[in-house]
Amino acid sequence: RGGPTITVYVNDRVRITLIGNGSGPIVHDFVLDSESPSPYNVRSNRLSRGQIQVIEFVASYPGEYKYYCSVRPIPPFGPSHRDRGQEGTIVILPRS
Repeated sequence: RGGPTITVYVNDRVRITLIGNGSGPIVHDFVLDSESPSPYNVRSNRLSRGQIQVIEFVASYPGEYKYYCSVRPIPPFGPSHRDRGQEGTIVILPRS
């Protein structure tokens, strides 16, 4: 499933707490990078069920970007997690 839309303002410090929810050996991560495409380079570790990581970055660039899970199973186990819909949107609004 896709992630929620995250809305913040330019110069906000974004703090996201990630909790792994995969089953068995399945892991997930959070990526906001040039493949989003975006000007950011934010990447979490790959988290297994129950693992927790906090990521932080400053929302310096206004715009609408996709964040996604970058896990790509080894063939023949199917498409990447992003291709399966594991992405969401972050909207960074200018301050008025």
